[in-house]
Amino acid sequence: MDATTNRLVNDAMGTEYSRLSGATVHDVKRRLIDTFACAFGAYDEPLCKMARLIAKRYSGAAPE
Repeated sequence: MDATTNRLVNDAMGTEYSRLSGATVHDVKRRLIDTFACAFGAYDEPLCKMARLIAKRYSGAAPE
């Protein structure tokens, strides 16, 4: 892991919900809802169907 990735991971792992401002929590909720709405809206689009077909070819199991 490079230094930048390591720093981002450490910052993320050190974040505590109780230390987040109300505005931050609100904005994160808005972005999550928007992300899911976009994903649901695009679900039947040809590119998304193609991506799902490609993804079916692979498993999430770690190679042995």
